[in-house]
Amino acid sequence: SVQAKFTKVQATKDAKIVLRLKNSDWAGMVHHSFKQALGSAYKGWSAKNQQKSNEELLAAFEETGVALTLSVKVGKKWKKVETLPMMGNVAFQDLVVNVDRSLIKGSDLEIKLSTGFNMWSIDQIALDQSDAVTMDVATFAPTSVFKSGLDYKQAIEQDDQAYLVQEKGETSTFSFKGLPVHQGLERSIFVHGKGFYLQTDNPSNKPDWSAIKTLRSNFGMAKFSYELYLNQYKNSNTKNLLDESEKAKDILNNLKKNLKAEKKN
Repeated sequence: SVQAKFTKVQATKDAKIVLRLKNSDWAGMVHHSFKQALGSAYKGWSAKNQQKSNEELLAAFEETGVALTLSVKVGKKWKKVETLPMMGNVAFQDLVVNVDRSLIKGSDLEIKLSTGFNMWSIDQIALDQSDAVTMDVATFAPTSVFKSGLDYKQAIEQDDQAYLVQEKGETSTFSFKGLPVHQGLERSIFVHGKGFYLQTDNPSNKPDWSAIKTLRSNFGMAKFSYELYLNQYKNSNTKNLLDESEKAKDILNNLKKNLKAEKKN
């Protein structure tokens, strides 16, 4: 976990915790190894998860140790404020988590970010208590949505089970009209969407039941990540030792004996 302390905090205002983060590249490797561990059972596992609600998936993320939990210290105890789901390791994202003023005691505020082993990359943690800015907000649906010469506007007008399906290599064009422009004011445009993607590279190898046993335990993915890291570390050390002198080869032999003893235990 990571802990941060802020001083000179105003206890009469809510605090906005500003985060810039993403899932780590290591988390991507863990996910790939997880798929290989499930093997031919992965496709069924994925299909089962598609039937779960967002609340159920977020609870599962937290239970297995891959979600990021933000907590605030109140007295001597930590109170959970928000749980963030996996968001991928492609690019950093900026998020804001609100901390209610009732949780702020005095002029100091301590927060904690908790997750499984090496699953997140955090670039920034900041606190904002500036006054809210009055602004006009307008929502517009696209006037047209074209893909391959066909209009799919109806598929994305409502939050429902109708989706615009986009295959690899395909391009869709969204058009908006009538966006207001006010003289002397700045304008920001946010594109909001909802959807999901399915991975098609399902493994076909036999499941690794030993790894699956670890994954099924409490904080299973966090444990799986840590064990994977230890194995990578040991393999890296072994490779480096192979390039050393004859004296280092003796050390390598001793290391191999110790590793075999560890496996037996």
